[in-house]
Amino acid sequence: MADTTIANDIKSGVQEIMDEIGKSAHIRQITEGSFIDSNNPSQGKTQTTTDIAVSVLGDKFRNSEVDGEIIKQEDKKFLLSLEGISITPTIQDKLIEDLNGGDETIYDIVNIKPVEVSGIDTFMELQVRQ
Repeated sequence: MADTTIANDIKSGVQEIMDEIGKSAHIRQITEGSFIDSNNPSQGKTQTTTDIAVSVLGDKFRNSEVDGEIIKQEDKKFLLSLEGISITPTIQDKLIEDLNGGDETIYDIVNIKPVEVSGIDTFMELQVRQ
């Protein structure tokens, strides 16, 4: 019980840090539906796009972490607060970083490392690439 309380306190603490110094972003999930034309499957399937607002804190990988294959020089990492979000990001999703002036940068999520305490995910480290 105490371990669960500590995990939830950490999760809330991460959100407080994100509120102070983090950035707003979105996780974009694209879901495939049915075929556009069932008589002509080569036309593809319908897609539904859902953007979920999240808080992130961005950073670069240290030179010692970059190996050129798994982690490339241009990759970035973002810490993602899990407080209050209803989805679990996957590598099929995109991270949309909100920039000043309404601009945005779209990243592919290439790796996800959940950080858990007592079986509760407290936050995630996302490795992203343009």
